[in-house]
Amino acid sequence: VYGSVVLVAHLTLGRVSDRFGRWPPIATGCLVAVFGLAVAALLPGIVGLLIAGCLYGVATALITSTVSAVTMETAPPERIGSAMATYSVGYQLGASIGGAAWGLVISLAGYPWPFVGGAVMIGLALLLGAARLRPALDRCCHRAATGAPDRRREPLRTARRHARAGDGAR
Repeated sequence: VYGSVVLVAHLTLGRVSDRFGRWPPIATGCLVAVFGLAVAALLPGIVGLLIAGCLYGVATALITSTVSAVTMETAPPERIGSAMATYSVGYQLGASIGGAAWGLVISLAGYPWPFVGGAVMIGLALLLGAARLRPALDRCCHRAATGAPDRRREPLRTARRHARAGDGAR
């Protein structure tokens, strides 16, 4: 269920941060994730896990698509590929290590604790993000919210235009 929801949600929610700015989908994704984890903790059994998987899938799509956009906007043009690779590896490592760690927690402490712990961690990340990340996003990624052109990439566009014209100017 989670994988299917992530797939559909990525395709439909990917443009949310282009329309509303970068911080709102990150904050909303964190809140939906906390709610999904709370559902998993409070409704043990398959129904709770299915509902939680759907909610967590929507949260994952909101957060990962927005963070991908932020990565591309903040990386220097010549390093976008490296930045995206680093982001992808970091995400996969987090999912792998986190899954193993929460599996250990569930075997030691019992069923609801991985979900409670995850909700607490995401809640703390949201608070930290509101204090530190939101102002930085407002400074560096305002184009999505305001429609202003991305001036960081203008020198690269100008160089390409001159190269196509054959005048060699940079």
